[in-house]
Amino acid sequence: MTVLSEGLAKNTSLSELSITMWYRDSDATHASVAGHAVVAMLKVNTALNKLVIKFGDTSCIRARLSENYTLIEFRNFQDSDSSDAHHAAEVCCRNYTMLNKAVKFVSRKSSDRSSAVAFEKVRRSGSLLRQLRKYNGHSEAEVRRSVKKASRYIADNFPVLSGIVRAKLECHRNSLNTVQIDQLCADSLAKLFSYLKLEDVIQA
Repeated sequence: MTVLSEGLAKNTSLSELSITMWYRDSDATHASVAGHAVVAMLKVNTALNKLVIKFGDTSCIRARLSENYTLIEFRNFQDSDSSDAHHAAEVCCRNYTMLNKAVKFVSRKSSDRSSAVAFEKVRRSGSLLRQLRKYNGHSEAEVRRSVKKASRYIADNFPVLSGIVRAKLECHRNSLNTVQIDQLCADSLAKLFSYLKLEDVIQA
């Protein structure tokens, strides 16, 4: 159980997960370990779209659902608290709204910062590819290319989209005769900014 839980906690690529556990009261620790593993996974997994859980106390999972931005379907068969169910529904609704903003960004229907941020949060999610195919009627290969182009667009326009500059990246020249960031070629700048996320830049 420990090895399985450790693997689950670090997983970043599962798109669907269903966990069912039957145990005696003396084995309740297993459910607790599994629950905390799912919580850890929710923080790092950027591909998870569906989560179904059927075991004991899942309060720790419900409390941390909002930390995941790709989950659009959540079912908890142990949940009898209407407020918790409402919270889960709100998270899934928020994520679905974000998914649609990302679709518009990839489809070039919107290019503002909030749409770009939404795209960054869900770009590794299979739901984005499915929604793009549904929205545009394109093949999987075509939508994958569109996602790559959207990523490159953010890298190429990172200074403006992030709010670092208003219109153009331009440095004041000095007497040190050193190469400044605005003198780097477009590919070098894109590579540099590809390691950053828009939300890494704190808005003034």
